[in-house]
Amino acid sequence: LISQNISNIKKIRQYLYSKRPRILAAGLAALIAAFFVMPYIIDIISRGRYPGSALILRILLVAAAMHLYVQLYSPVFNALKKYRFIQTINIVHVLVNLIMSATLILLLGIYGAAIACAITYTLKTVAFEIYFRLKLKKQFLIE
Repeated sequence: LISQNISNIKKIRQYLYSKRPRILAAGLAALIAAFFVMPYIIDIISRGRYPGSALILRILLVAAAMHLYVQLYSPVFNALKKYRFIQTINIVHVLVNLIMSATLILLLGIYGAAIACAITYTLKTVAFEIYFRLKLKKQFLIE
């Protein structure tokens, strides 16, 4: 839908300022619910054998929220053919995640990997938001 209507500023504005925030709000509501409910479900399923897994899940839910935010920009970035930016950020994201994971695993164990994941997804989200605001947003501003 976005790629078919990238020239239609009105439809892109509708996506960016109406649909996207509603999808994001629904996704975040689900992630927040999971944040509070999943530890109990994990405890019931695992019968207490993995006491630290709920914290790891909660950390990874932060990464999931960041990923959701970025993914809702993806149709616009792809329709505008910002492939070089997307690929560069994805490569940097993976490299930083690997380096940070290796470092934090040595210090914090499995928690370090989850923290590295959350941090790198947050950095990726910030990069997408900055790029959008500096390079793309003025094309779609509401007048």
